Formats: sequence, structure tokens, C-alpha cells
Amino acid sequence: MIIQRTGYVLLILCLMAPLFGPFSELFSAIIITLLIALGIKTGQHRRPWDPLKILGVIFIGYFTVLFTAGLISDASLWQTLDGLSPTSPVLILGLAGIFSNPEWLRVESRKIGNIATFSVYAMYLGALMLWQFQIDFQVLGKSLLHHASVNGRLRLFAGNPLPFGAIMITLCGLSVLGWSQKSLFGKALSLIAFFIGVAIVALWTEARGPFLAVGLLLVPIGLGTWLHMRSDKMLRPAILLITVALAGAGILLWPMAASAFERLINGLATFQDGQNYDHSTYLRLIMYTAAWDAFSDNWLFGYGPHARFTAIAAYFPPEVKNVYSHAHNVFFNHAVSAGIFGLGAVLCVLLAPVVLAWKYAKKRFGSELYLASILSLSMIGCGLSNVLLFHDLTAYFFATLSVIAAAALSHESNSTRS
Repeated sequence: MIIQRTGYVLLILCLMAPLFGPFSELFSAIIITLLIALGIKTGQHRRPWDPLKILGVIFIGYFTVLFTAGLISDASLWQTLDGLSPTSPVLILGLAGIFSNPEWLRVESRKIGNIATFSVYAMYLGALMLWQFQIDFQVLGKSLLHHASVNGRLRLFAGNPLPFGAIMITLCGLSVLGWSQKSLFGKALSLIAFFIGVAIVALWTEARGPFLAVGLLLVPIGLGTWLHMRSDKMLRPAILLITVALAGAGILLWPMAASAFERLINGLATFQDGQNYDHSTYLRLIMYTAAWDAFSDNWLFGYGPHARFTAIAAYFPPEVKNVYSHAHNVFFNHAVSAGIFGLGAVLCVLLAPVVLAWKYAKKRFGSELYLASILSLSMIGCGLSNVLLFHDLTAYFFATLSVIAAAALSHESNSTRS
């Protein structure tokens, strides 16, 4: 009975990762290692093919492609492993997909939505308390306010505003999961959480990439929510609740709004004209151009994961001296690291949730496909400006959710088979 609740424990650790920081990854790694050991002992890898097992093969194949590209390059084994270390959650969760029983990792869609909603409120209220009362003490060698950055671009324990923004935007999308099963009060809480989370990303974290990714998420969110609103007579109350939530979030976050909108507008203008209205966006354009040039010169196998940025830096204009560890784009990172094979591998990971849901879900437009769509669209949208799978926290977050989604599909597939 306890082991069948493992999925809930992993889900809570995953969705609350920006609050728990590295402890989420540590405890999850311990739990997953125990599951793998138990699965090997009980022969779970010999079960028939199901979505969880397929996802495990995709994850391990992804890691193998990048590892092979590193061995083919001029890097040593240690350099290759060091370059791949941020992607290790994908490998570990891939092994869990093969060696775990899907029942151990399955979580009901409604409960995923409820936990996601709670996570948004927990992070919002926690950050608000830190900001209001300036609570501070030493955590992992640094001050709490330094970790959380509540007086600047909010990140909590995610380490960087962009990973925090990617996680928060995904939580916003997940908060309305299982909408038809929620009570009126639950639906109200989900809607308010959605808009508070988006406001935090836009105005407090100022993560422009994740904020713009909301446009992609609105496709499944808007379609699913509208269908249920129209059928359960909640449209007018929902509009009222949304208005109240927006007004409340706007009032509380207003001190951050001016700089956030200025950065967003300047960034979009830089993308449009190519002029340096916003230095961060301008550097991204330079990196994207250099990454394309590097990929064009070595498009087959790439330069190895260890050189995902140094290979790009060689193509910078002479006046650019900035040093980063990645190209701020998940597709360029993998194209430079492992050529077309790396690009194909990352596309398999990003699209796996929605492809598996489309093939194995009982209901064509049910909660399984909605969950998978949120995951795939969030990874793609945020990945356009984010390191994503080359960042340990976001790799852990999205890989864990993908495994939990596949476990639910495997349960349906096994029920149909029996």
C-alpha cells in the first residue's frame, strides 16, 4: 500500500521543487533508486510494453545519443560526463520507467491539478511573506533573501529566474487539470491560482520566455475550460473570480510592474529590429546566430555536451566577450552538442508525452491528453529561451511529470488489455 503512494510523494517533491530546492532532487533520487532496485528484484522490466516503458527507452536513448556525441568529440570521458551531469535526472527517470511498476507511480489527474494549485499558492504566499517581513537567515551558506531574490527577480530556490518561471508557468497550466471533477470552490481556486502564477512570472520573476509560452498553453487551457464552463453554468462566476484575482494580483505586484513591462517591450523590439534596446535579448540574438553557424559547420555529430557553449563562442563577433554556459535555447543546445542526432533526441523527449497520450489514452480529448499537452507545450515554449534539459532542476521537474503521466497511461493500457 505504501509503495503505491510513491507517485504522490514524488509529485509533491517535484511540484514544490522551487520551495524545497536541491532537497527535492535528493529525496526523489533516493526514492527512485529504491524503486529501481525493487523493480529489478521483482522483474518489472519483463512486463509487456506500455507507455511508461516506452518513455523509459526514449529517455535512456536521449542520454545515450548525447553521451556518444561526447565520446566521438575530442573530449575526455570525464569532460563528457561533466557536461552531461545536468541531464542525469532524465537518465535516472528513464531507468525508473523501465524497471518500475506503473502502479507505483500513478497519480489521478484531479489530484495532480489540486497539488499544482496548492503549490502555486504556497510559493506565492511564501514569497510574499519574505518580501513583506524581510525574513532572513543562512541557508546552504547564503542568506535566505539571496536565494529567494524576493527584492529582485523572484526565483526562490530554483537558482535562476528562468527555471523558476518555466516551473511556475507549467504549474499554472496544471492547476486546471481535472476541471470537470472539481467542486465550484475548487474551480475558483484553480482559476485564481492560474492568474496569480502568470502575474508572478510576468511581473515579479520577469521571465519573458515562460510568460510568452502562456500563449501556447492557452490552446489546451482555453479549449478545455471553455467547454466545461459552458456546460456547468459557471461562466459568469468565473469571469468575476478572474477579475478579482487579476485585480488582487495586480495591486500586490504593482511595484514590480513598471520594470517588467519595460523589459518585455524592449525585448520584443530587439527581436523585431535587431537593435540593442534590451542587452539581454540582444545577446541572445548573437548567441542564436553563432549557434546556427556552429551547427552548420558540424551538423552531423556536433561538438559534444561539454562544448555546447565554447563551440558557439568561437563564432561571436570580436566585440562580444560575455561568457555563458549555454545558448539559452534548448534546440540550439542539443544541435551544437550532438548535431542532428541531438536535435532528434531532444524532440523525442519534448513530444513523447503528447504522442503517447494520443496513442494510449482512452478518451481522445480527456485529462490525459490535456496533461501531456501542457507538458510538451511548456517544454517547447519555455525551451525557446531556456536551457531546460541542461539544467538539473527543470530536467528533473519535466522528466518526473512525464513519467507520472506515462504511468497513468500505462494503467489505462493494462486495464484495457486485461
